Amino acid sequence: MGPARTLCLVACLSTRFLTAAAGGGQSVPVETQITQYEQKLAEARSAGRAHDEGINLIILGYLYRQAGEMQKALADLNAAFSIEQNANNKAAQALAMSTMGRVYSDLGDENKALDLFKQSWAIWDQLGIKPAEAMVLNSIAKVCNNQGKRDEALKYLNEALEYWKSLDEQGGGKESKRMIGTRQRMHDIGQWGALKELNDALPPELKEQLGRDGEADTLDLIGQTYTAMGRGAEAIDYFNRALPLWDEAGQLGGKALTMDSMGRTYADLGQKQNSLDAFNKALATWRTLGNRQGEGLTLDNMGRLYRDLGLQQSAMDYFNQALPIFRETGTKAGEGLALNDIGRAYADMGQPQMAFEVSEQALEFWRESSNPRGEAMTLNNMGRDYFDLGQVQKSLDVDTQALALWRKVKERRGEALALMTVGWAQYELKQWDKALMSELVALALAREAKDPDIEGGIETALMIGLRDQHHPEEAIFFGMQAVSAFQTIRKNISEMDKDLQAGFAQSKSKTYRILAELLIETGRLGEAEQILDLLKEQELKDVVRGTAPDASQKFASFSLTAAQQRAQSALAALEDPAITFESQSEEAASLEEKTSLTAEEAARLKELTATLDQSNQTLLTSFAGGLYSILEQPVAAAGASPSPAAQSYLQNTLAKLGPRVLGIRVLLGDDHVYEIVVTASARKAIELSTSPADLRSQALETLRVLAQRNQDPRPQLTELYTMMVAPLEGELKLLESAPGAPDTAPTLLWSLDDALRYLPMAALYDGHRYMLERFNNVLFTPESYGHMTDAPVESANAPSVLAMGLSKSYGGLPALPGVLPELESIVHDPSVPQSHGPMAGKLLPNDQFTLAALKTELGSGQGFSVVHIASHFVAEAGGAVGPYLMLGGDNAGTDQGFAWPLSDLENSAIAFHGTRLLTLSACSTGKNYTSRDGVEMDSLGMVAQQKEAEAVLATLWDVNDASTSMLMSDFYARWLKDPAAGKAEALRHAQLALLKGRLDVASARSQRGFEAAIENDAAVPSASAASLGYGHPYYWAPFVLIGNFK
Repeated sequence: MGPARTLCLVACLSTRFLTAAAGGGQSVPVETQITQYEQKLAEARSAGRAHDEGINLIILGYLYRQAGEMQKALADLNAAFSIEQNANNKAAQALAMSTMGRVYSDLGDENKALDLFKQSWAIWDQLGIKPAEAMVLNSIAKVCNNQGKRDEALKYLNEALEYWKSLDEQGGGKESKRMIGTRQRMHDIGQWGALKELNDALPPELKEQLGRDGEADTLDLIGQTYTAMGRGAEAIDYFNRALPLWDEAGQLGGKALTMDSMGRTYADLGQKQNSLDAFNKALATWRTLGNRQGEGLTLDNMGRLYRDLGLQQSAMDYFNQALPIFRETGTKAGEGLALNDIGRAYADMGQPQMAFEVSEQALEFWRESSNPRGEAMTLNNMGRDYFDLGQVQKSLDVDTQALALWRKVKERRGEALALMTVGWAQYELKQWDKALMSELVALALAREAKDPDIEGGIETALMIGLRDQHHPEEAIFFGMQAVSAFQTIRKNISEMDKDLQAGFAQSKSKTYRILAELLIETGRLGEAEQILDLLKEQELKDVVRGTAPDASQKFASFSLTAAQQRAQSALAALEDPAITFESQSEEAASLEEKTSLTAEEAARLKELTATLDQSNQTLLTSFAGGLYSILEQPVAAAGASPSPAAQSYLQNTLAKLGPRVLGIRVLLGDDHVYEIVVTASARKAIELSTSPADLRSQALETLRVLAQRNQDPRPQLTELYTMMVAPLEGELKLLESAPGAPDTAPTLLWSLDDALRYLPMAALYDGHRYMLERFNNVLFTPESYGHMTDAPVESANAPSVLAMGLSKSYGGLPALPGVLPELESIVHDPSVPQSHGPMAGKLLPNDQFTLAALKTELGSGQGFSVVHIASHFVAEAGGAVGPYLMLGGDNAGTDQGFAWPLSDLENSAIAFHGTRLLTLSACSTGKNYTSRDGVEMDSLGMVAQQKEAEAVLATLWDVNDASTSMLMSDFYARWLKDPAAGKAEALRHAQLALLKGRLDVASARSQRGFEAAIENDAAVPSASAASLGYGHPYYWAPFVLIGNFK
């Protein structure tokens, strides 16, 4: 081996040892290598080869560190150092000290680590081996980062990077004049022979790298430093430069470490899919290498990603996988990190006391190891815990301590988070100006870091704080900014796992609701409609676990008013002064921390204090003079939207439907219930006199009574009418007076909220009549707009029908004996002689009703005017698979059947091309309404309409088998007889026939759905209930039409 190669090899070995912060890149599992080198160590000792013993101890120290056996690593490294010191082998001493430095850093003793690195650096400098010096600079920079000294870290790293560049320019392993001089110098000090012996003892795979992984490690560390400084885009650039160098060096562990770093940075930038991809690649590599420390690190980071996406239990699962790995490997910093994150997860799951207890354990780790960044992180979490426990002043005190530490370590993202939570407490304590200043500076830092998640959280805090100070226009402005930030993330995660999208959507829905409520309160009804549509899309994610590829973009942007655009510019102008304010605050804090100051420092602190006081007042004055004066100008009259897009999607639709159609949106806010009445040319907001809690309670009680056929539900239905419909009576009478076709009722288009989505609006009772007797009651969702105005079926074109269902028991669900007569009365299928329905088509009962059959009949290019399904639709949100439809099998019929999730329908090639109506004549929502909000009811209509169905006819609860069959037959007969009247009129008259006793229902025993509506059908009914007979709303009210009603 030539001298140039020998010199570079030492640097390579340093790289190999020193890049192992979470483990190196061997392709052979660590445990196997330990066994091999323990055997070599024994052979060296037996043969009395002291130098071989020393180098094998160094290698074993490196490997034991990878395996997490820190004390064993230190024992071997100390023994190696003693041997090499006796032999006067400087290079081996430096390697032993460098590797010990990494172990002490892992154990949290950064001062000890720094001392060892500097001793090692001095030896490499004495030997003149610049690649090794560069690697020690990398290690020193890591310690600086751990201590929060970002600028100092960058100084060391850029010095190292300059060396790697010069090495490339000199031709890598070629012998340059510098190397010749270094060789001569080592000869002069008697170290050349020792270096050659060291080289001869090294493992063969270490002789091929020539320092390229050292440059990769430097680039990775620069990326990590920029990430900590909130400069994520620059960080990604450095990571991407490092990856091909790891590949060139064959360093799998180094590459995994960089992928892990990229995952964290992508998450901070809001690019959650890229983050998850990077973490999954890193995790797979760590496990291939058997590197437990690396595995624990990436598992913890994946938990943080899931937490950001709102999946708190999944996050907790990852943290609980990481913690025992860190304990097993003796990685104190990792154990502190996992405890910190577990504490945060408990807080997010609503267990602040448990969160506090775990966080105290983490705080002890950080303080013992003098890790200010970890301490700041945990103090921030504890501040939230105190806030959730109602100890607001304590929360403020702890968050202020955290802010001081974040400033000390110069981590802007941490500063932004701490200032945000400081602002929360200040708002709660009515310290309005202080809170506003905290949030404004936090927002400037978050925007500088390009982190839309933190940005949206801060803007939400500003929205709530300004609302509470009675500045509604400013609150709306920041609410819209928050929604825009969250919509950006929704777009970025639209290709991610369905559960991840759902968790994120659910975690941010509060922002949408508060903003919608504010818009309604200020008469900004057009914008309120738009936000409510966005909220529906959010809720769809939560239930269906994934939407169509373009769903997250359909309502992804909205126009700002001219005043809001000016306010946006005014806010942007405050960002640089706010960042300057924070930089000066950091400088002042660093001076205040000193026990004694020079005269120059004291003068500077005095100057900074005065400057900060003046800047604080200037920023607040600029905010008031800018945003307040711009946004508090007189706005349009209540009921009219000042938005550039004055007409909503709903109004545009109503304009095409005629004067006898009215839209009604319902929102249950924090403290108020609102209804927005919408016509083609006007909107009106009505605040109901009831509270959200009282209305929800009445709705749930009404649903309970409706399920009991032996009770008269009219008292409860009357109470709901009084709460919800009576305040609209003037608008309803005006609608009824509008000209229209004889014998047809006006149509109400309802968009309901929360548990109200389980209510049959047609059954609400005014003391004399049901709503059914006055109006067609139709539900609509954001997906309805594109279908609502389609023309009715033409009389000359009889619709074709695909009729499917289960009459037998599948998957343990009850048999539905009324299904076959129902299907046979709907379809005429020549292959089924007993079918005698009015529509030609195909009948697929029981074992023929499979997923494979659905794909065949409803695949690309296929289509039926009507698709009728009579089976169990289990509409349970939040279960393992979410809402699902029970089929007879997957590819073939089986007794177990096949539970087909609604999310699988949404993501399948199955579509309802040309389908005017999709009917599900059975549905189970289960009995426990109290813990649910009805979003699965909206989700069914939204998914079906995304898949091109014009309308959906569904049921709100378990329906009676016999009465359903009769009602469905009557409905189709009426629709086909008079298609111009529309589906809603046909359904209304079929329901009225059942209500008025004009349908002969032979039996009412069999229930269709997952479970019977009542436990004891033989109970003796009350006199009033008995008088209702099959006119009881239980039988006719659950049928609801969603979408096109023509």
